[in-house]
Amino acid sequence: MIQYLKVYLFAFASILVLLSSCAKEEPAKKELNISGTIQIDPALKDKSDEKDTIFLIAKPATGGPPVAVIKFLGNHYPYPYHLTMENLMTADSQLDVPLNLSVRVDKDGDAMTKQPGDLLGVYDKNPVPLQADTINITLTDILK
Repeated sequence: MIQYLKVYLFAFASILVLLSSCAKEEPAKKELNISGTIQIDPALKDKSDEKDTIFLIAKPATGGPPVAVIKFLGNHYPYPYHLTMENLMTADSQLDVPLNLSVRVDKDGDAMTKQPGDLLGVYDKNPVPLQADTINITLTDILK
């Protein structure tokens, strides 16, 4: 009986070793930590309003929908920002590519609409690594 128990324990231990070696590891989620400021071209300052809604938008450099967004209100430039994992659109987003950053001042406050008069800015050195600082984006264009 003891001999069968030894065989059983040996088989069980072998199975555990086999299962642990076959287990697929999930890729580590990369941390998001980008900071900088949102600025406005002085020529557009009179086009901004206290009622403006400002969206900092981060999209994968490979394309696709936004993965992270920060929302600001008003026209008190410059706006410092710190884009982190808390700003992800979905908590289970896997970040594994650099991001393209842009800013849109939405005049009606609805992120889904784009209207003439909205202000736009794109980081001129896109894409941005997932950890970066001093990433300053300037609003330079008006949507026509």
